Amino acid sequence: MDTLNKLKQFDAYPKTLEDFRIKTWGGATVTIISGLIMLILFFSELQYYLTKEVHPELYVDTSRGDKLKINIDVIFPHMPCAYLSIDAMDVAGEQQLDVEHNLFKQRLDKDLKPVTPEAEKHELGKDEETEAFDPSKLDPERCESCYGAETDDLKCCNSCDDVREALY
Repeated sequence: MDTLNKLKQFDAYPKTLEDFRIKTWGGATVTIISGLIMLILFFSELQYYLTKEVHPELYVDTSRGDKLKINIDVIFPHMPCAYLSIDAMDVAGEQQLDVEHNLFKQRLDKDLKPVTPEAEKHELGKDEETEAFDPSKLDPERCESCYGAETDDLKCCNSCDDVREALY
């Protein structure tokens, strides 16, 4: 009982005068009603916060099929152009594999300088009808580029092995 009395004396809030602490039925009614209103408001706001609102909406995507223009400039210094391709996928999951139309490929030497003046362009719908490459038709006395890796000993690179030898 002694601890209960000490607990009653431990009060952080100041006491009002005895004249203002008159208990009436009206005061009790107002206290109970206001407490119930606060509880109802608290639980209704909590319920509103915890519920998920779903608004189902269905519409036709008219932009499907449109193509997005993408400009990229990437340099792969040790990769032949023939091995490079682009694969793309949109947000709907539509995949475009090995995209080669409207794609420009520029060959570079080891100093990243263009070997040819024009970039090789691949366009959609234009079939390039070229016959198969026949190395026997090439002039045996030709002198091809070593892509900037020419040395005093090796000035012409007529095969891939010659280019590798010049570069490494």
